[in-house]
Parts: sequence; C-alpha cells; structure tokens
Amino acid sequence: MIMRLSLVAMGVVVMLASAGQAVASSGERPQGQAIQFGIGSSFSVSQFSGATIGYQRSLSENVTWRLSMTLDLNYTSVDQADVGTGDAEMDESVDLEEWSHYLSASSEWFVSRGAPVSVYFGGGPRIAYSTRQDDRADFRSGDPVVEYRDTRRVSALSAGASGLLGVQWAPSDWFALHAEYRLSALYVRRTEGTWTSRSGDDGYFLEETLTWNGVTIDSEGVRVGFSVYF
Repeated sequence: MIMRLSLVAMGVVVMLASAGQAVASSGERPQGQAIQFGIGSSFSVSQFSGATIGYQRSLSENVTWRLSMTLDLNYTSVDQADVGTGDAEMDESVDLEEWSHYLSASSEWFVSRGAPVSVYFGGGPRIAYSTRQDDRADFRSGDPVVEYRDTRRVSALSAGASGLLGVQWAPSDWFALHAEYRLSALYVRRTEGTWTSRSGDDGYFLEETLTWNGVTIDSEGVRVGFSVYF
C-alpha cells in the first residue's frame, strides 16, 4: 500500500514537472538565500519537511544547497493523589515526570531545470538523535507504606540519506511555491532500558534492556511549501 501511494505521488510530481517545462518562459529562477516554510491544513504556515529551520543558498545558476535542522524539547511533571474508601481503604499518590528531546539535521544538494516553473532533484545525508525518559513514583498507604519507583529510558540514533524530486513556481524574484516528494533510507539503532525499585530494595536495578538495529525506508509523501528569498 505504501509503495502504491509512493508511486502515485511520484507520478503527480513528474506530471507537474512536465507541465512546468512546457510552460516555462524566459523568466529567471530566484537566486541567493532563502528561508523555507510549509503550508499545512487550512493553508496554515508550518515547518517545511518537518524541519524547524529550513535554509537554502544558490551555489550556481542551477545548483542549490539546503540545510534543515529540527530541535524539539518536551517536559511534563504531574502530581496525582487518589483517596478511596470501601472494603479496603486506600490512599495513593503518584508523581510522574516525562521529558524528551529530538534533534535532526540534513544537508541536501539539488539541481533545478526551467524557469519560472522548474523541476528540481537531488539529495544528501541525514542524521537524527532522540531520547525519552519516564519517571514514576507510586506511594500507597498501608502497614508498611509501599513505595514503587520505575524509570524507562529510550534513545535512538539514525543516519542515512534522503532523495527528493520537486516542482517550483517562482512568480517573483523573492518568492516561490514548491511541491516536493521525499524518500529516505536510514540505519537506526534503538535502545530501551527499564529500572525498577521497590520498598526495601537497595537502590535501582536494571530489569531489562532491549536493543534494536535495522534499516528503514520511508516515503514521506508530497509536501507543499514556499520560500522567501533575500
């Protein structure tokens, strides 16, 4: 199913590119530096290709270099208390902490043909690193009071390359619209560890560690965005 959708998306891009070459006039393609943005649902402005920062620079009339970087940080802290009565009275409090961060970078070179509607293609290296940690402290009343502590840590490192094929329309020398199809192949190493402590235990001990190594091929579909040149 994914491969079928990828082929359909590729066909759309190629047809647009063919149409663009047919109507290309003597207009010039924008040159210089540009910041890229994505167009989301309801024509909202978002990151292009999932990147927080997208920067590109013309190296020659037809060759362009692009640098994309993403940084995502999250932290959550929750204190929860439950009091219950019935056949067995229970008082319980739970402290939760979650944090994660994600960092990725890609460097791509692509070649453009035609103006003001042009087709471009290329690719380059890509690397990403992410970590996540969940801490849970669970205290339950009783005789004695029972304390549970659990920590889960996940880290992933991926490296590889991505290829792209796109179409750009530049109505002016400072603004351009583009649709782009991307395909990436990455080697991924993922490690997950769980530490558990109970009342009476002497500190944390490693309960389980899982390591996964493999290759992923991902079709990212067609993304639409625009570039502002300066």
